[in-house]
Amino acid sequence: MFEAQDNDTLLEAKFVDRFWSKVAKGANDECWEWQGNRHENGYGRIKHNGKYLVASRIALFFSTGVRPKKTLFAMHSCDNPPC
Repeated sequence: MFEAQDNDTLLEAKFVDRFWSKVAKGANDECWEWQGNRHENGYGRIKHNGKYLVASRIALFFSTGVRPKKTLFAMHSCDNPPC
């Protein structure tokens, strides 16, 4: 999860570039697997301002501009944790 105050620094080019450099991008109908650090459950995570953020939530934020709420899940049809 990330907090509202993180939104501004999440959009800094340095962080955005670092985030996307850890994604193996495929076609729109393929998995885009996280190549960076992973939690023991297999889900991608990236450190920002001293704390780990869930990579799929950051990708959702970058793609939609909407900050996911704690009660929402970033679900995808493949259900592949690093995707």
